[in-house]
Amino acid sequence: MIETKAAMLIGTFILLAVNPALAGLTVSGSFCDADVTPGQHIEHDMIISTDAGDGQMEMQVDILGFGRDLKGQNIGLNPDEDISPYSARPFLRVSPRNFTLSPGSSQNVLLEGDIPTDVGEGGRYVLVYIHSNPSGSGNVGFAVAVEVPVRLTIAGTKLVKTGEITDLSINKPISREKQNVSLTFNNTGNYNYYASAEAVLKDMNGSILSNSSTPAGFNSILPATSRQFDLSITPNIKLQSGSYSITSTVRLDDGTELASREIEFDL
Repeated sequence: MIETKAAMLIGTFILLAVNPALAGLTVSGSFCDADVTPGQHIEHDMIISTDAGDGQMEMQVDILGFGRDLKGQNIGLNPDEDISPYSARPFLRVSPRNFTLSPGSSQNVLLEGDIPTDVGEGGRYVLVYIHSNPSGSGNVGFAVAVEVPVRLTIAGTKLVKTGEITDLSINKPISREKQNVSLTFNNTGNYNYYASAEAVLKDMNGSILSNSSTPAGFNSILPATSRQFDLSITPNIKLQSGSYSITSTVRLDDGTELASREIEFDL
């Protein structure tokens, strides 16, 4: 049995409208984080429940690839989109996939699978997507969904936490009072991690005029995905005509530097 290390409910109301009558959907076992070994059979139990005041719902459970957009929001990936070598989707299954939830009832759903003997190193990821089929009449339908993130760590293997800044730009117009910087960072390792970004403004002599940093964020950066960091730098003094540089650095939450890149501009 996979032991869950957190009980985190992530509810996402989707499709055409939100029906208040469906607001009671809850999931026990709504986050799975486990160390696994090659060849191991794994199981994770989820219990999907509704309130007595909810209407009857026809439910479906899908296993999707686990992606995140540039802002760190979860994205469920269909099989043709799920091309990451760190996906756990190919070797996991759920049962039952379809069921009916009556008002105030619950349903056990089992996630299980066998870790491939040649699974490799690092982490493997998947999203279990539990959702109702749209209900309603006319052109308005209602659906409710819950995402269950699954993170599997291949025990005893090397967890690589590396990355690169693939893009760094100063948002126009360039100002003497403030510089807005955007950078895109890609996780080139084999494991998820939290990271923060810093930008340092310097003059042509290398003197630091100001700096800015971001928090590590509410979601980690998955391997083979990118994260956008936006920073705003306000100089200590109004900038005069001349040449300047901004050095952006991305670090792990323990301070370890992952990547750094510099951009120059003129006023």
